[in-house]
Amino acid sequence: MGFPTLALVCLGFFALHAAAAVSPISVVVEQHSSTKLPKTKPGQSSQSNIAQHRSLTIKLTNTSNDSIDGVVVKYFFIGHDMKDHKLKVLQHGERTASLAPRKTEAVESEDAVNTYTEAHSEVSKSKGGSRNNLRGGTKVTKVPASGQKVLGYAVQAFIGNKLEAEQYSEQSYKKVVGESTPSRSPQPAEKKKVPPKKSPKKR
Repeated sequence: MGFPTLALVCLGFFALHAAAAVSPISVVVEQHSSTKLPKTKPGQSSQSNIAQHRSLTIKLTNTSNDSIDGVVVKYFFIGHDMKDHKLKVLQHGERTASLAPRKTEAVESEDAVNTYTEAHSEVSKSKGGSRNNLRGGTKVTKVPASGQKVLGYAVQAFIGNKLEAEQYSEQSYKKVVGESTPSRSPQPAEKKKVPPKKSPKKR
């Protein structure tokens, strides 16, 4: 192998190595969830007004030997409307963190609360009196699905505007979120230059 060929091989190796640079931070997400069923009376279904509580503990690890300030963490709770079942972002938020070298910091999301009702039928007693129902009987009422149901989460961590780490409870949620960017504070209004006043001409 001649010198020019060897030089090209080395350049190619270093180019590939640079392209596959490892992110200085990693993300691990712990999801906390609970579901509260409503109190029901005889004949009522427990499929109405189901309350969900979801929150996230997001652990950020700095794998480098340098401090990293201003890490922006964006989190999203993914779910769907009970009527159309189309995936979308139901709730989202943002946190910031500073990471010491080789250290892990945890940030907490807010508590996402959603209430939903599954489609079902409820049975109740009906009063008698009609020709066909002198003694009374039961009445069946159909209850349609309603509300929103949380299914999972998406988390993205940025340094500046660069996405450095991400985690999704389902990989398909990445398409729902896309690659968002951290919110920015509004820029101050530009000051308009006032032209100097011209002195009146002497007559």
